Amino acid sequence: MTGAPQLPTEAILARQEGNKIQAIKLTRQAQGSGLKETVLAVDRYLAANPTLKSQVDEVHRQQRRTAGSWVTLAWVALTALLAWWILQDR
Repeated sequence: MTGAPQLPTEAILARQEGNKIQAIKLTRQAQGSGLKETVLAVDRYLAANPTLKSQVDEVHRQQRRTAGSWVTLAWVALTALLAWWILQDR
């Protein structure tokens, strides 16, 4: 196979949103190919389209920032709850 494989529009949109699994599912449904071939096709499509790759990378960065914020918030809340519990007994 030469060049980048063609993916269904819905799969491309899913990949732009950072949802690789959904892109694979949609591509498999449309093309009727096996899992390994579909994963490789989705990866090759991303590699052949640098604009899409930069969009996906940005989505991943935003997701990591959001996840990090929630972890920090949970840690602060847990620490405050623990401090309150310890000081309440005194």
